[in-house]
Amino acid sequence: MHRLRKLFAGRWAGDQRGAVSPLMALMIVPIAGATAMATEMGAWWYFQRSLQNAADSAAIAAASNANAGSTGITYDVEGRAVAGQFGYVDGQRQATVKVTTVACPPGLGLDAVCYQAALTKVAPVALSRLVGFRGDKNNGFGQTIAATAVAVGAGLPGQACVLTLSGDSDSLLSHGTPVADFNGCNVVSWGGAKCTGQGLHATRAITAGTITGTCTDNPASSYPFQPQTSLPKDDLAPLKDKIPSDPCGGKYPGATLGPSDTIKPYYCGNVTLTGNVTLAGSKQILIYNGQLDVGNYDLVTQLTTDPNSGTTLIFSGNSSQSVTDVVTGKKGKIDICAPGSCGRGDSSSPWNGVAIYQDPRMGQGTLDIAGNGSVSLFISGIIYLPKTDFTMSGNINKGSNGLSCAIIVSYKLTLDGSVPTGDRCAGPVPEISSNVVKLVR
Repeated sequence: MHRLRKLFAGRWAGDQRGAVSPLMALMIVPIAGATAMATEMGAWWYFQRSLQNAADSAAIAAASNANAGSTGITYDVEGRAVAGQFGYVDGQRQATVKVTTVACPPGLGLDAVCYQAALTKVAPVALSRLVGFRGDKNNGFGQTIAATAVAVGAGLPGQACVLTLSGDSDSLLSHGTPVADFNGCNVVSWGGAKCTGQGLHATRAITAGTITGTCTDNPASSYPFQPQTSLPKDDLAPLKDKIPSDPCGGKYPGATLGPSDTIKPYYCGNVTLTGNVTLAGSKQILIYNGQLDVGNYDLVTQLTTDPNSGTTLIFSGNSSQSVTDVVTGKKGKIDICAPGSCGRGDSSSPWNGVAIYQDPRMGQGTLDIAGNGSVSLFISGIIYLPKTDFTMSGNINKGSNGLSCAIIVSYKLTLDGSVPTGDRCAGPVPEISSNVVKLVR
């Protein structure tokens, strides 16, 4: 018997069959959990990619069709419809689809409108619970998978026909303007806006600061005054480098200009008209440390067949020089069109599109165009007065020989009239950028 026990004990002690069973018993849970995590997380990744593709397509559809109907809310319908083509219908099979408008990222332009598609789907949780994972839905048996996309709609391209460069709250003022009509015009301010009387009837009017008063009344379209921070840049300032430094040698005696006088490239001090003056061809007239006084006379651009024909009045001076009323007069008028704005085609002039230019290095000044009893402006082109508080009590009409186009860029502007709009201005005008439909987030 002792021999038998010893024989069997030796065999059993050396037999390793079945030794893996306890190990498998210990590892079955982590192996099953790892398998579950791999398979279920793979399914969740698939759901997320599918949701993201649907969200991207829904956002682009919403941005593309935002104005497809008269209600202006078709973006919601369009976005949901596209998401449905991917199998995601709001409220069905534990899916949600939300399409809304949201704030756009910086740098997309003044009129940018962004559309967001947010989709969710509840994916099942099964074997992952073996390793302690619990989903956030269905008592732990479901996990929310989410995807969002933001697309920008196509912007409304255009020019700003009024731009004020001051960041003050009174950068743009309108005091009782019952006849002001800026339809077809975009009014923009780097600061705030204050209005009394009726609204400006602007197509779009945008400010960086606070808007008070009746500025928002009577908009010409669905784009009333709205605060923004992404505004047109001052692309006209670099033209100052084309102005020669003091050509007068520090002496500014002033001069007169009559019908038979030869036009000089620059004048030192005030320039006073002694009769009606016609400017033929392409003329750039620099007045250094002075103003232009037309009195009761007219300064007029006469066109030629040269596409560069046109007039630019340039005002410059010492940095300490402050010129009040860079243009003045009694009942006379300045009737000019800028190169490129005279209707003769594009101009190769460096002053393309610019009718009146004030050197931004000058001191602060003012200009009051009061309508009755003062100089009248008939301008086709850009009026650039970056160091001037400009008060316009009468209308600025288009040049007799130019396009129906005028742009005012000034430090501050007080408006009681309007400017001619209709044609697209030439030159480095303040642009309200247009966007193409694209994903931005």
